[in-house]
Amino acid sequence: MKKTEPFMVIDPPVATTLNAAPYAVLLVADDGRVVFGNPKADVLFGCGTGQLVGRSVEDLIPDRFREAHVAHRDRFAKRRGRRPMGRIRGMLALRTDGTEAPVEISLSNLTLADRTVTMAVLVHLETEHAAPPDESSLRSWTDSSGELYHRLVRTAPIGIYRSSPEGLLLYANPALAHMLGYEDASALLGMSLGRDVYLDSADRERVLRDIEEGVGPTGVYARLRRQDGNVITVRITSHAIRDTSGAVVCYEGALDDVTDRLRVESDLHRMRRMESATRLAGGMSHSLNNVLTSVLGSVQLAAEALSAEDGAARTDLQDAERGLLRATHMLAKLRSISAVDEIHSERMNLRAFMVAWAERLDPAPGVTVNVEVPDDPVHVDLDPGGLVEVLENLVSNAVDAMPDGGRIGVALSTSTGEGGNWAVLDLTDTGLGMSDTTLERAMEPYYSTKARQMTSAGAGLGLSLVYGIIRQHGGDVVLTSTLGHGTTVRIRLPLRDG
Repeated sequence: MKKTEPFMVIDPPVATTLNAAPYAVLLVADDGRVVFGNPKADVLFGCGTGQLVGRSVEDLIPDRFREAHVAHRDRFAKRRGRRPMGRIRGMLALRTDGTEAPVEISLSNLTLADRTVTMAVLVHLETEHAAPPDESSLRSWTDSSGELYHRLVRTAPIGIYRSSPEGLLLYANPALAHMLGYEDASALLGMSLGRDVYLDSADRERVLRDIEEGVGPTGVYARLRRQDGNVITVRITSHAIRDTSGAVVCYEGALDDVTDRLRVESDLHRMRRMESATRLAGGMSHSLNNVLTSVLGSVQLAAEALSAEDGAARTDLQDAERGLLRATHMLAKLRSISAVDEIHSERMNLRAFMVAWAERLDPAPGVTVNVEVPDDPVHVDLDPGGLVEVLENLVSNAVDAMPDGGRIGVALSTSTGEGGNWAVLDLTDTGLGMSDTTLERAMEPYYSTKARQMTSAGAGLGLSLVYGIIRQHGGDVVLTSTLGHGTTVRIRLPLRDG
């Protein structure tokens, strides 16, 4: 059979232990494919390193035994028991060169990465001192798997726990303690999962319900409370340990912190939605601008053709002209957002620009603005006019968010990482902040973050305009906000040499 790619990764601590085994060891999945073979197994079957992985275990025995072996394997998988050494005598292993080697086999179960595999230990009966080991000598190694399990749990990068049926933590590994912000896992023992760990106890009820309903290892997403009060999102996979009567003795589970992954996915989704919206806005603005330009020209010509006695008509045409000019101005903003118009950037010292901008700034009554800049120049490629529009929009939004006055902080700095060197401009206000729903859509064109209706020309375009200008210059914009505690807009632009 053609060798296939492995579908399961064996953790290094497990692989190290199995590679040190004195006998050939195979790990076999329920479908009969080999997911691991140690060096002794490679020698036994005459294979190169890693060549056993992906092969069907039936390929490793003579053809005359294969049909019966499939039935034996299926029965063992259903029984999930343990078959001791010496129970399978006269078994033959089929080597790569076609020769057959007599072996005796012991089978047991091993749970790795939320999947149970069959561990087969094979002893070649024609090796030195061909007498096979008895059950007790084999157990001296296989029972060290208990230590293997403990080491695996202690060093696992995911949180692992055991709890009582009532939800009290009986065991937690170091990764879970770190995940929840504790220095020592012992600090978690005796805690109530529902009261002390889950942000919403209903999440634990969902976990228990999935266990009782036999939902597979798909995992449940839940929010947990860290020691410092912060909240993380985890994916929990768990199962029940039951006694012979079927009653639950305890629960065991594994937790994977997916907070950062979900945040990245959300940011990516938001970025894609913004790109789609700006492309649509750009296409519409280009088409509408052509129509409005034609209408504006006709209105201007009509106004010029009027006589002095047509004062009322002239006034009406002038009003129409002003409305058309406002519309073309809004369309120009849309083209800026969508990068339809060509940008004109130049190398500039952002530090010097911010110092000059701060000196000209005339804040609204009750609002104080503090601008911090580094000692050294900060060079970027940017359109100065576009930067002025970015700053005016951000300050205007911040002032609107502080109807009773407040503070605006503007800080320029530099950073290294995430694909290069960056100039970083943070603008923070002490205003009303935004809800998660508003924050999600804040940079979409014509989505206003203000409670009032959009009464001014271009309302709802401020943050999307900021996003469009900065993206055109190779930068990015990130909003963070808490309702009632203000908003921070972080702008990053590629740092350039002076």
